[in-house]
This record gives sequence, structure tokens and C-alpha cells, in this order.
Amino acid sequence: MNSRILIAEGDILNILEFISQKFIIKGIYSHQETGLKVTYDRDKKVNNWCEEKKIILNEYLQQGVFRGIKNRKNWLQNWEKLMNQPIKKIKLNPQNLIPKKTIENLNIYVKKQKPEFKSHSKSKFQKGGTKYGNLYLNTFFKKRYQNYQNQTSQEEAAVDYPHIWHMEIYQCDK
Repeated sequence: MNSRILIAEGDILNILEFISQKFIIKGIYSHQETGLKVTYDRDKKVNNWCEEKKIILNEYLQQGVFRGIKNRKNWLQNWEKLMNQPIKKIKLNPQNLIPKKTIENLNIYVKKQKPEFKSHSKSKFQKGGTKYGNLYLNTFFKKRYQNYQNQTSQEEAAVDYPHIWHMEIYQCDK
């Protein structure tokens, strides 16, 4: 489709401001992250920014963690309802995609290689990367899955990972 993914690193509001100076952002599509308080606070800032700019923010649930519930009494019913929803189909119109060359010219934020997701060496969280990802996956299926539901809302049991934003950006002259 002669396009590519823009990989941007930095403060999300600065990145959104930069992109909004070049293009009209009609909608932002993201999964609803369930991580640390810092990511939740960041998501609220993005929501406020979108409201201020009159941009539609579409946050989709990606697993069975529901923000703001007081107890887990109806959790199973909510999870089953979520998991049984039909898979949403994405309709891509190549005319609405930004050409690859244009994205490459946004080199102030574009990273030329694959993103490298690393944890700080003194972090109390799991280390990132393919090697550790496979290790954690294997240990999860062998044993850690048993305590998963009890640990999902405990910050010390969370994993430090970046939030990936998917944006629908339409090209226009400003």
C-alpha cells in the first residue's frame, strides 16, 4: 500500500502536536492499556488532548481487565461478553494512508530500525526483549498462570512495557 508504520519515541503529547501540525488527525485507535498508574495518567492526558482538539479517541479493550470496577463480582460475565464479540474488521483505504516517502521525511521522530524495548537495568520489573519474552511466556504456561488473576491489579507484579498508539492520519495541506 506504499505506506509504513511511523515509530515515534518520546512524550506522546509532543508527538501528537508535531503530527497534528503536519496532518489532520481524525481519529486515534488504541488498545486500552492496563499497566501502571503512570500509563493510566498518560492515557487520561491523551484523552483530554483529543477532546480539546475534537479528535475521536477509540480505545479498545484487549483483555479481561476493566478499569474502574469496584469489585470483580461480574468479572467473568463481562469477560465472556468481551471475548465473544465479533472481531472488528479494519477497512483500509490506500488513498487515506500517508505515502511511505512522507513518513520517512518525518525523521524528527522516525526511528530507522526496529524499536528496542528495554527495561532499566535496576528495574524491579521483567526485562524486555525476545529472549526474555520467550522465557516469561514459557514460565507463564508452566506455572505463573495459576496466580495471574490475583496479580493483574498489583503494580509490583506488572510488566514495564511501552504503549503502542495506532493513529488514523489523513494527509492534507496546512
